[in-house]
Amino acid sequence: MADNIPQQKRGALGRFFRGLFKFLGVLILILLVMEVALRIFGNYGQTTSYVPDQRLLWVPVPGRGLDVATHVPVTISPDRFRYPVALGPKQPGQVRIFAFGDSVTQGWAATDDGTYAADLQRILNSYHCPRVRFQGISAGVDAYSNAQVNDRLQVVFQDGFEPDIAIVAYSFNTEFENFTDLQGANRQALLRRVWLKHYVRRSAVYEFTVEHLLRRFIYYKLRGKLVEGSWNVTKRKVADTQRFYRELQQSLATCRQHHATMILLVLPSNQQRGNLDPMQQTMLDFARNENVPVVNIIDSWKDKDQVPLFVDHVHPSMAGHELIAEQLAAKIKSLGKMPCAPAEPAPSVVASSNLPGEP
Repeated sequence: MADNIPQQKRGALGRFFRGLFKFLGVLILILLVMEVALRIFGNYGQTTSYVPDQRLLWVPVPGRGLDVATHVPVTISPDRFRYPVALGPKQPGQVRIFAFGDSVTQGWAATDDGTYAADLQRILNSYHCPRVRFQGISAGVDAYSNAQVNDRLQVVFQDGFEPDIAIVAYSFNTEFENFTDLQGANRQALLRRVWLKHYVRRSAVYEFTVEHLLRRFIYYKLRGKLVEGSWNVTKRKVADTQRFYRELQQSLATCRQHHATMILLVLPSNQQRGNLDPMQQTMLDFARNENVPVVNIIDSWKDKDQVPLFVDHVHPSMAGHELIAEQLAAKIKSLGKMPCAPAEPAPSVVASSNLPGEP
């Protein structure tokens, strides 16, 4: 009788492991079926991805992908900008306008032709300036902090892309400002996490569950609780405005060194009609103190119906992007940066065009 007890235990243990392996096999089969189905019927697993960069921490992968929110096509140029082609050397008569910022500037939920940088290119090229072609290039990157925006501006000038105008937009990812301070093992650990997300994001099942379902119902709520940020700009507790001011000074010095014009773009969150975040206020203070042109979208949209101007809490709709571009075009014109005057007011253009430097 005693000899049967260990045998019974071994039998039970064997049944347990057989059941476990069967369960895991069924689970893997279900995940494989879901992976294939989501790729074929849902276009998941094809979103724009990001890889580590020692200077900028992460940069977009060149090529054609899909927007994570709406699955509209997203083109990242070989230069890692949201632009249809590689820029190459600047040609005579070209005026390059770079927009630096976060996912708003990159164009979350907007088509390649629907970002405010692309709209700005069309609007300026609709003026009658036969010897000048404007390029509106989005250098915005998803989840960039204001500190990373400053770093990317420095890299663009150092790499010889020759911006004539640099639009520096407010970034809502203020909880990430200290990422650029990471050094040594801490910095390498962050870069490894970027690599991990790059590979995990290739999974359609991951994208559907985490980036789609959880983002919509859980992700943003958890982010607000776990990581202090400014998705609601009126609730953030800490803001290193002195550091931000120094970074703006660095960006301005770089622009002036290369004879480029810097324009600040103060962006609002959805339904923000006042109650400026300290970082937003710092941009306005800097513009006043340093005599830098500024486009304050918060002020200009405070009396507008904002429902059609946003797709979520901070990202503008394509109608919002077009209004931003119109205000930037008006600012550029007022600064005398138009090499020729328009024969008639520039129309509000909605039609698409993927041709670089063309209206």
